[in-house]
Amino acid sequence: MKKMIILLSILILVSLIFSGCTDINIPDISDDLTKKMTIVTFTVTPSIIEAGSTANLSWVVTGSDTIVNIDNGIGKVGLIGNRIITPSETTTYKLTATNGTSTKDATTQIIVTSNTNEENDNKTVLTVGELMQNIDSYIGKRITVEGYYYISINGPSLVSATTVSNPNPVTWLKLDETSFNSAKQEAGNITVSSNLKYRVVGFLEKIPLPIGFDVKIIVESIEAV
Repeated sequence: MKKMIILLSILILVSLIFSGCTDINIPDISDDLTKKMTIVTFTVTPSIIEAGSTANLSWVVTGSDTIVNIDNGIGKVGLIGNRIITPSETTTYKLTATNGTSTKDATTQIIVTSNTNEENDNKTVLTVGELMQNIDSYIGKRITVEGYYYISINGPSLVSATTVSNPNPVTWLKLDETSFNSAKQEAGNITVSSNLKYRVVGFLEKIPLPIGFDVKIIVESIEAV
């Protein structure tokens, strides 16, 4: 009988709890995820582009009262978003998130490279030896090469060493005679002398031959070094 009374008491208590007829206090659980300020991601894709190309700057920030700003002219943005950017030079973007008196920031960088082979090639001055060792990588490109003037049996050429110390050079770069003469005229009809060093700018061409091929530079400009 006692067991039956105890069982009935338990059932009544459970019924009261689920019906809300009780003074038991259940604490509220706050949603910290929506209130806490966090910079989840701040990235740029791709991180390396050529000048004139675009990239995607994207971000995710949490915090119900958070204000987000991005520098370099972007300004105030939403907590989640993206922006298509076209920077003209390597740029570091900074995201600043503010929530009351708290501030957090994050940065991401995009590297901008030159988009022309011509500009890249002319940044490096090649010797005749360096050029001929890697000839295939320069065919059809605009290059700058430095060497000593040499008259070979096939016309004007550049060699790595002076003809005095090396009268029969093994390696030389042929100069297209027509364009070479035009370049001399544009430079003020300069007199090009043997055994003097010159810097030549032009396009490297591959000339097919009955057996194999030849290589020469179509000269755009020449100057004494």
